[in-house]
Amino acid sequence: THYVTAESQDPRLHVGSVISLYSSFLKGVGNLSQESLGDFIIIEMTHEVSESCYYKNRFKAIPGTVMSLPNPKVEMPLAETQMATVLSNADPHGAGRVQVRMNWQTDNMRTSWVRVMTPDGGGSKDVKSNRGFVFIPEVGDQVLLGFRHGDPARPYVMGSLFNGTTGNGGGSNNSIKSLKTRSGISVILNDDNRSLEIKDAGGSSIYLDGNGNILLNAPKNIQLHAGNDMSLMVGHDLQVNVGNSQTTNIGNMMLTNVMQKILVNTPFMQQLVADFFHTQAGKALLNSQNQIKIEAPETNVVGEQELFIHSANKTVVNSQGTMEMRGEQGMHELNTAKEYETVKKEIGTKVCVQFRTSKSYNGEFGFDWVRFADSGRTGDTEKNRYDKIIGTCEGEGKNFKQETSRYKQFLFEYKHQYIIPWKKKEAESAMSAVTSEATRDAATKKPDYLYVVPVMTLLKDQCADLTLNIDVHKKAQRLEYEYDKDFFTLNQSSAPILDIGHYPSADDLSITCNKEFSEDKEICLYAYDEQDNKSLAGKLIVKANDDRHRYTLDVVMVRVKTDLYAEEKSLGNIPPKDPSRKIILDKYFSQCYIDANIEECELDLTTPDRKEAFLAYTDKELLKREDLSNLKIYDYLTSVLNSNSYTAKYASYYKIYFINENADGDSSIYGRAREICSKEVIVLAPGLDDTTCAHELFHALGLYHSFSDLNQHTFEKYKTDNIMDYSDVGTEKIPVIATWQFQWNILQENLPTVEQWKEIKRKREEKKKQINK
Repeated sequence: THYVTAESQDPRLHVGSVISLYSSFLKGVGNLSQESLGDFIIIEMTHEVSESCYYKNRFKAIPGTVMSLPNPKVEMPLAETQMATVLSNADPHGAGRVQVRMNWQTDNMRTSWVRVMTPDGGGSKDVKSNRGFVFIPEVGDQVLLGFRHGDPARPYVMGSLFNGTTGNGGGSNNSIKSLKTRSGISVILNDDNRSLEIKDAGGSSIYLDGNGNILLNAPKNIQLHAGNDMSLMVGHDLQVNVGNSQTTNIGNMMLTNVMQKILVNTPFMQQLVADFFHTQAGKALLNSQNQIKIEAPETNVVGEQELFIHSANKTVVNSQGTMEMRGEQGMHELNTAKEYETVKKEIGTKVCVQFRTSKSYNGEFGFDWVRFADSGRTGDTEKNRYDKIIGTCEGEGKNFKQETSRYKQFLFEYKHQYIIPWKKKEAESAMSAVTSEATRDAATKKPDYLYVVPVMTLLKDQCADLTLNIDVHKKAQRLEYEYDKDFFTLNQSSAPILDIGHYPSADDLSITCNKEFSEDKEICLYAYDEQDNKSLAGKLIVKANDDRHRYTLDVVMVRVKTDLYAEEKSLGNIPPKDPSRKIILDKYFSQCYIDANIEECELDLTTPDRKEAFLAYTDKELLKREDLSNLKIYDYLTSVLNSNSYTAKYASYYKIYFINENADGDSSIYGRAREICSKEVIVLAPGLDDTTCAHELFHALGLYHSFSDLNQHTFEKYKTDNIMDYSDVGTEKIPVIATWQFQWNILQENLPTVEQWKEIKRKREEKKKQINK
């Protein structure tokens, strides 16, 4: 209660300064001892400043001997909520606190460590810390501060706020509720489709679609661990797709109960049994489309009533030691074989869809199917059905005789075949057309209708246009395609639903190959019934087309300049340039997956020495017919080609010599190959503008005429559309635009694959670099 007030002009004074005061009154009365009033502490101060360096202050001070400063009588300030920005969440005590800067603070100003409010937080007996919701705001987040009891010294973070940059809302209907971390880990709840999705930053997710379905997705790995038992219950179907390998390790026993059927499809299967292997069945069938081997130190094959060994072609019983044949009641050797029909799968559906080439097809891709007079193409007629035109002959098509057994051998070329029970009458009708009545009466088994799956070759970026023949025995609910969408694009996903009946060219289908693949692919069409059960209605096989399944070939087309006039001088005769020849070769090579390097050059035989040498193979301005079958003319042409420094690089190439001349005695000679499996071909004037170059080159690569008795399968002459037939000059004028898959195999047999060729090229380049070094 004791204080003094005074004025001063000393700017150094401030609240808290200790000053000494002296009394001028005491000094005036001569009381020198009482001149000093003692030390005082300034507790209030007012400064007054004006222009001209004027300064004065007034202060209030209390004696310096007081034991405590007086408490100012002020009201407690009331703090309101504040906007702030998080500067740090690295709490040195690890307690989940943050430092913030309120919007009115500047520079490096910041709060002390502030606690964060959460819907549930604390500890428990089992959880000492971090029980509840732990969501600490991130640096840079905008937050809202509250103050306990309104005390500005006791702030806490009430929550975070989105702004115009960070906020995106909950969608148009406010249906999205989500929880996301800074790395992208999220929980998304969608009220529109009633779904829930949990995702991590690596792309793994769990998706509950709101309709009773759950999708679990992991770009890499998923592991399930159960300490004791694990049960997987599936009410309807279970589908497991494994991209690479599946391994199952069982410590004791594996038991599988299947009430109806087990089906395993695989290109390779191996079972390793250390002790004993036992398979028991009411009936058993071991069926292979290619080869079956049974090998053991000792093998017993027992048929307790009958043991029947059958081969459609050849049977060899071989022993490097001794062979014993015992017949307790006798032995018989007959030259007449028993008929035997292999077992094939059934197509259970009542819809049959056959894939055929479109009317516009001109050989742009390979397509091999058994002709049943159902495509509408030229030559695919009832009398040219394959079961009627495959058989035996003498030499080059003479005395052809249809043989059903040879037709059945040909069918073995097609690995995928099915039986269609409801089309059995068609098979019986077809059989009656090619067999005699006596043979039919002797037959004990009526034929089945075979669905032979066609085979196609299709290169990357190629498009194949097909047409569909549809037979409906019972109307389906829908017809849908199934195929590998990574490799193919189809112009439609389904086929039309039709009533009972036969519909030729009922629909069109375009197939585009998107990228190469290393194993054969299937394009299937499935029919669905009222219960949504699916069954196969049609199938197409596309052969693998990657570098390991394509082959390389070097070809040079040589335009030969000739002068067959012995006495006269002429400008010479040379075939005109024609780009269609390369197009023709490329077309047929693409059917066989052969990547041909085709080059062109000229060979001048009109110089005096060459002219004289070449005239030895002519007679009256015509090539001698017999010399075309003589190897010498091919040797001569090749030796001249190799002697030129420019064309010597073609020494290892397959050579097509285009000569604009005719052969004597027969203007129908279009060309000749040196021989089967050779490297030289001659094409004469009649064959310069058609497919002769491909026909003759295929001879050189190993193919016989389709009607030759040396061909792998003999067809009646002039009846097919195969490039190795003469049908284009026959009475029906059938375009020869196709090849068979067994021909693809023959052509590819002695050629390097693209993969091998690339490796050879790489090694050559490495060797060249080493030489240069």
